[in-house]
Amino acid sequence: MSRLAIALLSALLVLAVAPSLAAAAPPDNDDYWFSTRINEPGELLEDFQDLTTNTAEATEQADLFDPGGGGGGGPEVTQCNFDSGREVYYGKTVWWDFFPDVDGVVRIQATGFDTVIGLVPYDFDTAEPFRDEWTCADDPALTSGEIEEFDVEQGRSYSIQIGGYGGEDGTHIPFKSGNLEFRFTFFPDTDGDGVLDQSDDCGTTPGLAKFAGCPDADDDGVPEPPDACPGVKGSLANGCNPPPPRPDNDHDNVFDDGPDQCVGEDASARDANRNGCLDLQRLEPKWIFKPDSFFVRRNGRVVLLGIEIERFGVTRVPKGARVVVTCTRRACRRMSKRANSRVLFRQLAGDKLRAGIKVTIRVTAPGYVGAARVYTIKKNDYATKSRCLMPGSPRLRTGCSPVR
Repeated sequence: MSRLAIALLSALLVLAVAPSLAAAAPPDNDDYWFSTRINEPGELLEDFQDLTTNTAEATEQADLFDPGGGGGGGPEVTQCNFDSGREVYYGKTVWWDFFPDVDGVVRIQATGFDTVIGLVPYDFDTAEPFRDEWTCADDPALTSGEIEEFDVEQGRSYSIQIGGYGGEDGTHIPFKSGNLEFRFTFFPDTDGDGVLDQSDDCGTTPGLAKFAGCPDADDDGVPEPPDACPGVKGSLANGCNPPPPRPDNDHDNVFDDGPDQCVGEDASARDANRNGCLDLQRLEPKWIFKPDSFFVRRNGRVVLLGIEIERFGVTRVPKGARVVVTCTRRACRRMSKRANSRVLFRQLAGDKLRAGIKVTIRVTAPGYVGAARVYTIKKNDYATKSRCLMPGSPRLRTGCSPVR
């Protein structure tokens, strides 16, 4: 049988045998067994106030279980012993019970006269108070009431005891009493993490106070939320780890797994379009062409026919470059040589070329834009055009980009 049920039965028995009394009665919640319940076990615990209690006729109990429980409950605590050594006496007590549906903090305020607040958890089935957990509050600076906050736990039963101040440190005075205003405020901690819901950004998930009640399950110093990688102990400010380094095996600062179109080729020296391919170099040859006149005498007149080659070739080309000479109208055979800085085509020395013939000299080398010079023979003169070649192509162009 619960504490309340036993108390009601005992009250009925007392009324049945007690004579009618004319004196003023103590308040309804004067005794431990007849405390006022703020909520019922399992119900939502909400804020509460009682502004009508008068403690002038309230009492203290020599036995908490008498009346109501049949005795054996031990005397009511009416003295506070503080760690500072201060002793405070109080009496004319009244009682309220409550049952937290979640962990949290209760704020108890009793005003109207100088009061002392006591709080004790108890066993719901036996009503036995846990005396070693009995705590009380009295602020000597407050003489018209008392206010205190207490941590409470889900599933436990608690009794609130409020009495009038009666002196301290060996000096006893009549207990203060009168009209009492009792106010009870509950601050829940739904997830039981020690951060009250009103300050908890993650109210239903246990977390840490330093993260406003949000968890950091991966212990990376970034709460969840806003951790972008929950479950990963990241080193970045967003809770993630930096991505693995992208491959660049040719060390040209162009990643192999994306823009590098020439993987394995170090293009760091020349790469205007940053595609990982080494741009071509430009040849800067110096052309060698020394002509002489080619003419005949007819009827005592000089007839100019073209030019005679005295010297033909190229210099300032890279070693190993290929140099090729061709002529139109089969004026010369195709000639090819490997360069060693300078190439001369002595075979052409003394060749007489008629006007209209074109002589082309091409220079190509790996990694270079090819260069060409076209000589158009005239009568005792010549014209030149500079052209270029792209690697692998024989076609002469007016412009060639070195960018690959």
